[in-house]
Amino acid sequence: MGEKIWEEFLEYLKKLVSSGVPDADIPAQYKPVVIAHFFNSEVYREGFQGFFENYSFSLDDVLSAFQILKVSSELIQVVEEAKTNKYLTDDELFEQASDDEDMYSELMDERDLFWDEINRKYCSITNNDVDKRAVDYIKTHGLDFSI
Repeated sequence: MGEKIWEEFLEYLKKLVSSGVPDADIPAQYKPVVIAHFFNSEVYREGFQGFFENYSFSLDDVLSAFQILKVSSELIQVVEEAKTNKYLTDDELFEQASDDEDMYSELMDERDLFWDEINRKYCSITNNDVDKRAVDYIKTHGLDFSI
C-alpha cells in the first residue's frame, strides 16, 4: 500500500489530532484524504455519531472527499442516505423535550435507531477501499506528509 507514504500520512494525522483542532488549517489538496480517513476511522470506532461529535466536517464534506477519491459507490450511497436525517446532539434533543423525560428518551431512541442502522450498513460493506484510494490520491498528487 506504500508503507512509507501511509506512515507519514498517519504521523501528519497524529499532529492534527494532538493540536486539539484536527479539522482546522488543512491545506485544500490534503482535505480529501484527511476527511475521508478521519470519517472512515471514526465510523468504525464510534459510528457516525462519534464523527459528528468529534469533527466539524459535514456529510457534504465527506461526500466530496469520497467522490474526489473515487471510493466504492456503496460507501457513497450510505453517506448519501445518512444525509437524509440531520444528526441531533443530546443537548439539541433535550431542548426539544426539556420538560418531559419520557419524550427525551423517545427522541434519543429514535435518533439512535436510525444512526445504528446507518452504522451497520456502512460497516457491513466489504469493499471499503478508503485507505487504498487515499494512498492512490497521495501518490497521484505528490502530497508530502513527511515531518
